[in-house]
Amino acid sequence: MNKPPMIGHDIVAIGASAGGFEALRRVVGGLPADLPAAVFVVSHLGGGSPGMLPSILDRAGSLEAAHPEDGESVENGQIYVAPPNLHLLLEDGTIRLTRGPHENRHRPAVDPLFRTAALSYGPRVIAVVLSGALDDGPAGHQAAWWRRCRARPRGGTHSRDATERAAPCGGGPPPAGR
Repeated sequence: MNKPPMIGHDIVAIGASAGGFEALRRVVGGLPADLPAAVFVVSHLGGGSPGMLPSILDRAGSLEAAHPEDGESVENGQIYVAPPNLHLLLEDGTIRLTRGPHENRHRPAVDPLFRTAALSYGPRVIAVVLSGALDDGPAGHQAAWWRRCRARPRGGTHSRDATERAAPCGGGPPPAGR
């Protein structure tokens, strides 16, 4: 009997508040140079921030980290960091940067990344909230869970905190709050 092909998890979306830099550095430091996935990072920074996070992450591991350009194609083995004061969105293989309204008092915000990743890539997305500020992250994380776990009830994983092991899909969505 032929098994259907397993869908890979080639889109990793990570959200971290300003206090999550060390956890983010550890995660990036543990990623292999030949990672068969693209990594997207949104961190809450002030609108006037100079945008130094890509250079910090670049030194933390073997993958190149950079602020993407609007309209850039998604490539595996890259870390894309939301630029200051712009939302990072995914749209069918393309990165979009927008000055949309603040969400949960933030721009960039994690929820728009998680929502658009879930809509464009469905069960291929791994959504991780390393640390959070207020309510940014959980709603978009639930959207990613629904797209992955409802499409493949026994196949996906989710993690809402870096200290938790990724849990298999089953039952309902992960808790939205901390």
